[in-house]
Amino acid sequence: MPTSARMPSSEPKFASNLQSAFDHAMSFPISRCNEAIVSAGELEQRAAEEARFGRVTVDMNGLTMGMRLYAFDPVRKVLRFYLGGS
Repeated sequence: MPTSARMPSSEPKFASNLQSAFDHAMSFPISRCNEAIVSAGELEQRAAEEARFGRVTVDMNGLTMGMRLYAFDPVRKVLRFYLGGS
């Protein structure tokens, strides 16, 4: 068995895809992550609004349907931007 590994014929394409992925990740403006931050005060306010409607159902992670939407929608928007959406 040879001691040096042979590169498969697809290696140049893989390296190109890897470089492309790296370039894409590095070009993402990290400041966009600030758009995904929801303050504790905002969460408390949303929870109070939701509770005004009466009984709320909480999932096994301690989140209501409304809170899951409100807390994670900003993250989804940033992810969509990163993946090339608007």
